[in-house]
Amino acid sequence: QEYSELLRGLDDATLDRLVDAAGADADIPLTVVQIRHLGGALARASIDDGPNGAIDEEYSVFCLGVPVAPGLPEAIESAFGEVRTALAEQRSGRTLFNFLGATSDLGSTFSEAAHGRLRQVKAATDPAGVFRSNRPV
Repeated sequence: QEYSELLRGLDDATLDRLVDAAGADADIPLTVVQIRHLGGALARASIDDGPNGAIDEEYSVFCLGVPVAPGLPEAIESAFGEVRTALAEQRSGRTLFNFLGATSDLGSTFSEAAHGRLRQVKAATDPAGVFRSNRPV
């Protein structure tokens, strides 16, 4: 199970809440809790560089839990909730495409206009639906 989202920024108070929720002393069933700094080419991109265009958010959070025992899926989801709450003030509601979870909505990645463009390209280049994806547009 995984959770990922883009963050507008990070301040000391948000980091303190995250450490309280998912730091070394937190009793949570997450294997990975990562904050990745973005910017650079991602922030300079344009719509010509792909359906996302520029990524204005400064950070990405990624969390992973491995549900290897009964009860763990629910505990992992609860831990994701704690992380979301800790990061609430900085969450943008968007996710990078390559970090979508199995049940994630493409709406959290692409704008409606970009999603529409992707559907048009798919229909024009693969009208028979031969090519499949884990994230169909």
